[in-house]
Amino acid sequence: MTAYDPSAGFTTDYRPMRFFVENAGVLQKGRGGLIRNVSRRCVNWLLRNELGGSIRHSRDQERHLFHVDAIPRWMHFEGAAMIRAHMDKMTGQGTLARKGKKGRTELSPLPFSRPKEIAS
Repeated sequence: MTAYDPSAGFTTDYRPMRFFVENAGVLQKGRGGLIRNVSRRCVNWLLRNELGGSIRHSRDQERHLFHVDAIPRWMHFEGAAMIRAHMDKMTGQGTLARKGKKGRTELSPLPFSRPKEIAS
């Protein structure tokens, strides 16, 4: 008798982040960058909260695999907000940032508007 058990070979307890992002309804356009960002943030969050056992590495594609029971906790914490912000940005519903914030796009003045000093 051998120790090989074929029923243990087909498990779906661990899935890539792409699976969870697709299930959230994110369209294909721009999804690659979102998956990388979300995956990195999820790994960091799981490690900070001592849930590092919920992360595995795929042997063939060099990507993280996440346990299906750990992802809903992270989605509730910050994942859903990140995905919602991405979807809003893709549909043109993003929020405008205040002028001067580092890392955000500044709003340019109208091309034909005059400065306040000249207008008075």
